[in-house]
Amino acid sequence: MTLLYPGLAWLVGIAVGRWLGVPLPVSAVLAAPAVAAIVLWPRDRRVRRVAVCALALLAGAARVALDQVEIGRNDLAYYNDHPGRVAVVGVVVADPDVRGTYQSLVVQAETVTLTDSETPLPVQGLVQVFASPQPRRAYGDRVRLTGTLSTPPVGATLSYREQLARQHIYSVMRFCTVEVLAQDQASPFWGTLYRVRRGLTDSAAQVLPEPMAALLTAIVLGVRGGIPPALYEQFNTTGTSHIIVV
Repeated sequence: MTLLYPGLAWLVGIAVGRWLGVPLPVSAVLAAPAVAAIVLWPRDRRVRRVAVCALALLAGAARVALDQVEIGRNDLAYYNDHPGRVAVVGVVVADPDVRGTYQSLVVQAETVTLTDSETPLPVQGLVQVFASPQPRRAYGDRVRLTGTLSTPPVGATLSYREQLARQHIYSVMRFCTVEVLAQDQASPFWGTLYRVRRGLTDSAAQVLPEPMAALLTAIVLGVRGGIPPALYEQFNTTGTSHIIVV
């Protein structure tokens, strides 16, 4: 019960933050009386409980405020839905996820060149890229992406836009042209880990038959690209998809 009320207050704060859009400075100012109450009446359990719940509520609202991003000219998302094709130069900052008909890349943008200009504009921000499965790209590749820059769509049930926003991704490029300009342009540490994981994935594919190899690498290594759609559907039907999603 000790954590029940603060936990509920946290959830209420998140709901209030999304509904009213409480700015972060307002949450900080409102938190001052609660902190003062804890300091002035440290032995009063009722006061302390109310103050802690108030702080949890304000923390939930502040959490929502921290996720609100103001898009400016220096952000890649500022150029979303620009008419025509654009060219984005950046670095692949996550291990590519190769599926049957495409590969998914997360690219940290550095510059964008619009169709009506030849001058690259310096930008920042992540872009979710969907490209052809071959040739396979690698973590740390500096790439030039040529295609349409779009705002992530809002789905009928779960908002794909919100899902990407939780990962600080606000732009999407679908089936664009990917040209590798350089390699090993990101963290050597993560690059080594991703290479080890890829080697283990290839070893599992050589030792075990499918779909056992794909299932093993999905559960142990988090590589889910090899799982057949039919097997995904079976996990969803039985309510056990969390086994391969976690």
